[in-house]
Amino acid sequence: MDIAVVNKILYLVMAVMAVAMPVYCVMVVKSIRNKKIGILVGILRILSGVFCCFVLIFAFFFTKDHFKKMGENVLALHPRNISEVTYGDVFNEYCSDMKWAFLYWDKNTEGEKSLIQLNGKCTYKGEKHDICAQFDIGKREYSEYEEEPWFLISFIALDGKDEASEEEEQNLLYDMFTQYIEEKGLNIAIPENEKKELLYSEESPQYEDDEEETSSEAVQEETTEEETTQTPETTETETQESEEESGGVSEIAHSTEYIDTYELSGGYLGNTYSDDISISMYSSQEPGEIYVGTLTVYLGKNTQINGDLYEVDTNVYAAETDYGVITLGFYFDMDGVLSFEMYLDDEFVDSFAMYEQYIS
Repeated sequence: MDIAVVNKILYLVMAVMAVAMPVYCVMVVKSIRNKKIGILVGILRILSGVFCCFVLIFAFFFTKDHFKKMGENVLALHPRNISEVTYGDVFNEYCSDMKWAFLYWDKNTEGEKSLIQLNGKCTYKGEKHDICAQFDIGKREYSEYEEEPWFLISFIALDGKDEASEEEEQNLLYDMFTQYIEEKGLNIAIPENEKKELLYSEESPQYEDDEEETSSEAVQEETTEEETTQTPETTETETQESEEESGGVSEIAHSTEYIDTYELSGGYLGNTYSDDISISMYSSQEPGEIYVGTLTVYLGKNTQINGDLYEVDTNVYAAETDYGVITLGFYFDMDGVLSFEMYLDDEFVDSFAMYEQYIS
């Protein structure tokens, strides 16, 4: 929904109402004089017309400024790995004719979430381009008086592209920020291995560091290689048994203490990628029903994967989709945030952490 278009429509309706309202009032007065309607009915009709005018005026000024202000608030934040440069510094430097479109909004007891889109012109590497960026905005409420606003850039591309890989999105932002830093002579360095941090604002959910994860995986691989070398005759059998016991995924991380299914319902963000996953668990099941909930994976701008979840093991669930079998292993991380590892056809995809819990 483009707020600028809605605002223009409301403006036209207001103009029509400005002409029609006096005519309407004259017609009501004539009807009262001719005794076609009573005085009370006539007054109520006039008041209802005035009320409609006030509603239109309120809607006009609300759409005129509210989402524009939301966009300004977004650009006032900085990436979580740079505190000296805001998104507004970079976008205002290289972009023009910026217009905001409102795409989505939701609010529940856990806070609120909205998606807004920026469209405009952009100078990138000395050439003019159209630019489109989507900001997935969230607020996590920690108490009655405290909330933490944040956002992630869920999509950014040039020249009308509908899809872009995360690497392309990272490179685009990285080039824009580094060019701004160089032109302004700022003493700031952005390591290339921190490109993805530019997609997240200063208060976005924190995840485990990539270097620690890579180091952990390397240690695990070395340990596996040593065990394979020491006991080659049992490796194939043990691997097969392990995969059968875990539903086809070996060593998937999950808590051994049962987590109630209602706690699993919510929105999750990926550690490595900015994919957004929604999980809705059923509050009850019919006799003989094997499915316990639904899974939706949002990929890019217009693509999503859907599947019905069934239980594989304690805190391990799977769903058969058009892309393959997705398996999830749930656990609480060191900060107590509900998380899960996701596998697609036995291949590790990413770790996800909950940013919003659904309350039924």
